[in-house]
Amino acid sequence: MDVVAALLLVGLGQGLLLAGLLLLRRDLRGASTLFLAGLIAAVTLSGLEDAALRFGWLATGPALAGMTLPLLPFIGPCLRGHCEAVLDADWRLDRRYWPWAVSTGIGVVFALLFLAQPAELRLAILADTAEPEDAGAALAVLVLLVVYLVTALSVAVALVTSYRDLRGRTLSVEINDPLAARLVWLRGLIALSGLAWLGYAASLLAGLVPGLPAATVQSVSSVVQVASLYGIGLLGLVQPDRMLPPPGQMVAAVLAPVTGKYGRSALAPEDRARLAQAIERAMQRERLYRDPMLSLPRLASAVGSNANDVSQVLNAHFGMGYHDYVARLRVAEAQRILNDPDRTETLLEILLEVGFNSKSVFNAAFKRETGLTPSEFRRRALATHASDGAA
Repeated sequence: MDVVAALLLVGLGQGLLLAGLLLLRRDLRGASTLFLAGLIAAVTLSGLEDAALRFGWLATGPALAGMTLPLLPFIGPCLRGHCEAVLDADWRLDRRYWPWAVSTGIGVVFALLFLAQPAELRLAILADTAEPEDAGAALAVLVLLVVYLVTALSVAVALVTSYRDLRGRTLSVEINDPLAARLVWLRGLIALSGLAWLGYAASLLAGLVPGLPAATVQSVSSVVQVASLYGIGLLGLVQPDRMLPPPGQMVAAVLAPVTGKYGRSALAPEDRARLAQAIERAMQRERLYRDPMLSLPRLASAVGSNANDVSQVLNAHFGMGYHDYVARLRVAEAQRILNDPDRTETLLEILLEVGFNSKSVFNAAFKRETGLTPSEFRRRALATHASDGAA
């Protein structure tokens, strides 16, 4: 087991953990987080195959060789989609993205053509042991090269266009804008993805240009890609409030409900009832949910308990998890404000007032609770008040 492959395995585990956290939390799901989960999953699963080749694991299962290849063409579109969805809370997929669909389709088709080759040939090509004079091997190598080139070009375009948009948005965003913190995450993601792309491109060139020390270049590029993968994973896990719409410590908010929900409770029934009352008092009377930095540990501290017990009481007494409970309270107050004809604040002012710090999360939570967007709810409320006044 070489050091690079061992480090890659650890980095892959970190990346898969981050992707899993994005997918498992229902309240974190949105266009930006789904694109990010797809990006991380494609990179880490492709890296897993690279590690398997290094360790020789595929020697006993050559049919698996190249199975992650169809994921590579999705890396560029996922990176671009994540950046656009972060910068535009109302992002929607439309016809202007047809070039991305075409390039991804071409890459996937050629990846499937490569997978149509015999398993032993695929393994030999990926492990650089194929006979160069074999005509079938030469054709398969060309097919594989198309997939690599499509991936490299689409990622390059995604990096350049995302950096251009990010730079323009950074100049116009105000410091107190909820988007400002997430721009820090995007800058880090683009920088680390660019570093990984340079390693990928160097490795690709080393295999194409004769006379270059391919083994040395590929080893160095592997180190660069591993370092970039570590950086993306650490940036996401250490600063989740900048990566994700909801504030607070994501890891604690994810793990605490799991341990509290499935672990044995140390609270007696009367203690659980008292804790439920304390939570309700803090949230309903003191309106603690209006704190945009509220998290499960902070709520637990406010009611003099711990995150596990609070999570269990929320599930048992209120019938929902922490994020759903807080979102429901915030949406309920937003409804009251929007229903008041004397309140003329903008939607941005309202979402900040009730505790949200992202327009996309506010819209998603509001529609989940009411079946309407905030704008639609306000229009209906105004129409109702106008008809009542006319009567």
